[in-house]
Amino acid sequence: MTRADMAVMLDRAMNLKGNFKEEGNLKFKDNVPAYALESVKRMVFYGVIQGKTNGTFAPGEYADRASSSVLVSRALQIIERNETKPSDPTEPSDPTSPSTPPNPSNTVPDYVNMSLAQLHAKYGDWTLVRRIDGMVPGGGIETDDLLKTYYNELHQSKDAYKSLPDPETYVENESRSLRSQSTLVSAHYPDYEIISFNGKAWKDSEIYMDGDVDKVTATVLPTQPKEANQYLIDLHIPYTQFGVYGHDKVTVGQVQPSYTKSGVLMVDVKGLFAQVPTVMVSNDGKTVQYNGTTIKLTPGSNNIQVNGENKTLPVNVEAKNGTVYAPGRELAKELGWYTRSIPIFKRLEFSSYPLPQYEGLTE
Repeated sequence: MTRADMAVMLDRAMNLKGNFKEEGNLKFKDNVPAYALESVKRMVFYGVIQGKTNGTFAPGEYADRASSSVLVSRALQIIERNETKPSDPTEPSDPTSPSTPPNPSNTVPDYVNMSLAQLHAKYGDWTLVRRIDGMVPGGGIETDDLLKTYYNELHQSKDAYKSLPDPETYVENESRSLRSQSTLVSAHYPDYEIISFNGKAWKDSEIYMDGDVDKVTATVLPTQPKEANQYLIDLHIPYTQFGVYGHDKVTVGQVQPSYTKSGVLMVDVKGLFAQVPTVMVSNDGKTVQYNGTTIKLTPGSNNIQVNGENKTLPVNVEAKNGTVYAPGRELAKELGWYTRSIPIFKRLEFSSYPLPQYEGLTE
């Protein structure tokens, strides 16, 4: 997607959530295509998107995943605050927060010459993983790397470090600002959710504040397992991406679209367990192994073998376009896993350990 296309998409998304019709004056050296001109003016006015360091907008330039995440993050913050702060498109880089102390020293700090990998090694993970479908339809799950954003700002120009804080202060400031995300989660969950921050489940992280999220949502927010080799899969049925929570890290899984057959939820077997190292699924998706249990599936049949013993599923296993689908809850039970449905949020959790049930909320 080009920068011009991003401006159009974000303009539409923002105006679905509020009234963001103010337009800025463009001073770019190049021309913005007519179809995107109005959107670019708005996104410039609200500070979502700015020009390049050479004074151009570069409308046809490809917006990669990292830069797109930054733009989406800005749009979400503006929607939340409902602010209307104009920005100057001719500035070479984005302004820092007023609360961010600059570094006026002429001595070049060591971190300026660090690679992104070195910054992560010294200062930590500092990534925000969130589902943005509720704000940007089809947006899926995005990863915002705070240190990568900092690294890019640091290298906008030779002296950029002078107007930026040190990395530790920067991520602390950004972390504090992210605490307000709970407002968006409460308003749009489960279509907007924070999956993890700084390598931890959101509810276990430093940006989660008790009492900031409505009680119902807070009750069933995923947390990380207490023991090693335990896993929780939080499948959001309408979507194909989901969080996978391990004891020491959180990852993102992806399945082919789930569907219901005769009242039974069918899931992509291989995709469901792909991020769980303790569960082995064969390349063809027909054999599943976990903790001494081996299940063999036969597409077109509801008969399965569990450690050589014949058992019956409520509906047939199916194969579509190379993907094997099986009844999710029934397969998990035979494997020795547990499931918990949260109908109000269209979620189905799979876990290697028992989960608490809440009357009227979970099944």
